[in-house]
Amino acid sequence: MKELVKNIIEKYNRYRYPEIEANLLKMNEKEIVVEFFGYLCKSCGLYDHFEDLKYMLEEEGIKSEINEIKDIVVEENGKINIIYIVKYKIL
Repeated sequence: MKELVKNIIEKYNRYRYPEIEANLLKMNEKEIVVEFFGYLCKSCGLYDHFEDLKYMLEEEGIKSEINEIKDIVVEENGKINIIYIVKYKIL
């Protein structure tokens, strides 16, 4: 199943990059943890990006729900970026 999730994320990135990019951080039988980053507007449908991946997982038979969203502020070379860590609970 891990290979299937990686393929889904690869497809997700193909259609949404460079606005947003997703990386699989961790996965087990109970949850999928994904990192999202890119040129995101925090107020313009931000959570839609996370839900889009959920729907793509469902299309491939992996039912899930968003369990937690955490944002992390990272400063690199004087530039501030926000990375979102999203946990999907596998149902």
